[in-house]
Amino acid sequence: MVAAEPSGENMEVQRLRRLFRFFAAAQCRGRSPVYEALSNGVAADTDLPHLLMSAPAEQRRPSRRPVDAQLMPALVFTATLLSYLTASARTAFAAQLRQAAERRPVAWVFGEAPGLVATAAPALAALAGPVAQRNSLFLVGASMLGPGHRDDALLALTDPYLRWIAPARHNTDDFHWLTASTDAG
Repeated sequence: MVAAEPSGENMEVQRLRRLFRFFAAAQCRGRSPVYEALSNGVAADTDLPHLLMSAPAEQRRPSRRPVDAQLMPALVFTATLLSYLTASARTAFAAQLRQAAERRPVAWVFGEAPGLVATAAPALAALAGPVAQRNSLFLVGASMLGPGHRDDALLALTDPYLRWIAPARHNTDDFHWLTASTDAG
């Protein structure tokens, strides 16, 4: 279960909290109880993530040295892939992501139509809102998967040809504020 983000917190601090929670769950659980507790502690602390924001970006991330190559996430990037797959192939793709994440963390970065993203099971607020049926638009997002863990983030909504991009205003943005005229090119 993913802890709720403190309201009013900027997106970078929220992202940092998610990163530390993901690191604890996907890279430390079962391997390093000390690093798991430390990472969860940073994510839950009121002040530490804000303090970390003053450090250079490369120093904000959690780390276990030496880095084990098995702990590095496998990156899967798709853009319009799901539209070329049948319903059963989309189900198989989602199952392959989950299966791979049981052995090694997986980061799925996507630019896909909302209705098709929903078939791959990310838990995004936009998929429960009015955008879910607007397949003339694309969601840009990421899913971090690990053993028994999933953290989904919607980054933006865009025209499929990138004539415009609307960044997410917050973690749970459902884009209800976006007008229907946005579909028209």
